Amino acid sequence: MITRTVSKNPRTTRGDLVNDLQRAGTKVTKANISNTLRRQGLKSCSARRVPLLKPVHVRAHLKFAREHLDDPEEDWENVIWSDETKIELFGKNSTCRVWRRKNAELHPKNTIPTVKHGGGNIMLWGCFSAKGPGRLIRVKERMKGAMYREILSKNLLPSARALKMKRGWVFQHDNDPKHTVRATKEWLRKKHFKVLEWPSQSPDLNPIENLWRELKIRVAQRQPQNITALEEICMEEWAKLPGTRSMTKKKRDVEQDSVRFLYKFPSCQLGDPRGREHGSEREKKKKGTVLFRQVKSSEMHYILPHCLMCTISHVGMSCDYSSTVLLIAAETRG
Repeated sequence: MITRTVSKNPRTTRGDLVNDLQRAGTKVTKANISNTLRRQGLKSCSARRVPLLKPVHVRAHLKFAREHLDDPEEDWENVIWSDETKIELFGKNSTCRVWRRKNAELHPKNTIPTVKHGGGNIMLWGCFSAKGPGRLIRVKERMKGAMYREILSKNLLPSARALKMKRGWVFQHDNDPKHTVRATKEWLRKKHFKVLEWPSQSPDLNPIENLWRELKIRVAQRQPQNITALEEICMEEWAKLPGTRSMTKKKRDVEQDSVRFLYKFPSCQLGDPRGREHGSEREKKKKGTVLFRQVKSSEMHYILPHCLMCTISHVGMSCDYSSTVLLIAAETRG
């Protein structure tokens, strides 16, 4: 009964279960509840925060996943990924564990000083490919379409040359309004840049998010004391970030580090583009399932988009780049 209840409603508390069992004539304690659930492989965890997806986003994510599922690794080696990020001077860029005695949590050596609003911050634009990081620049003003185009004109092509990208390389950026405004699209077209079509509400799909996390951890470890030092350290640590390992080896690492499947979701539950909620049994078998695997993020500083083609968020889940593990989705076919 206990396992069945929490399977139906994962937000059920131990107190709720104790009361339910008492009404059924069984006396148990919260410890009994915890032990029973633990034996079934269940433990209490904080619910992950994920982007709120509308049906149109879900369909777009799944369409993107299916279109690129079989793309060869060489295609992804030829993509330049880009994004902006904010880094705070005293922000919570990384966690810190300390050894302390009971009731010593407020001793100065066991605490991390914080200030309101992070003590100031800087905005950065950067890009990278499978061969390593491209240029990183500080955005000192509020970025609008004209400024974004100026950033690309001064940094995108030099980054591609420095990274020795092959002919026909592809540029990726998200659907921020300044990226998709008509003037920016026209500028990219005139420059003959190929742009990767990108589904909206897909923060978990861009592998540069892992690069940002690595940068923020390294910067926090050096403890900059002012904005000038913060910018200098960001540039220094960015330059030290290594290039990725070969795509083949990285893909093999994903397979070797895949410890267990976490969930299985019928992909037919995601909705049909023609407006039907669920397909027939025959369609369900044809569409297959979405499988989730757990991968050590410490081994994966730059996560291959090939491993994310089924996008975690299209089934209502999301990567948490601040955690020690990364969930990777892959689609199987019936």
